Amino acid sequence: MESNKLNEALVTTISEAGWKGLNEKRIYFIPVACYAYTVGEIR
Repeated sequence: MESNKLNEALVTTISEAGWKGLNEKRIYFIPVACYAYTVGEIR
């Protein structure tokens, strides 16, 4: 995140959802099935 100058990131997981703060940055966790459904629905 630092090398790309990002303040937020999205991480896909098997089943966890939520977020975690880390040094004024935020990491969002989303189950990969939800992410795949969302991306597929948009197309």
